[in-house]
Amino acid sequence: MGVTTTYTCDKCGTVYASGDLMWKVHHVLGYSAEYRTDGGEALWCKPCLQEIGLLCRGETDPPKPVPEPTLADQILAVLESIGITPDGEA
Repeated sequence: MGVTTTYTCDKCGTVYASGDLMWKVHHVLGYSAEYRTDGGEALWCKPCLQEIGLLCRGETDPPKPVPEPTLADQILAVLESIGITPDGEA
């Protein structure tokens, strides 16, 4: 028998099977360190954070990996660097 962990957004109630889209939000109320109240902690999903502007849409997505050039690409690059084009003309 296995164990299944689910993550529920405290803001919208959406249930996720993975914690990759979940963020801990710590609420602090007050205007200075002397007069602040700890409001607690909540678990919010990425769409909810984006909706209220706490998380920018494009900046948090991981960059797409650049594919490594194949041997054929490397050979073509060397030939082009010495002035030989793929169609055989110099």
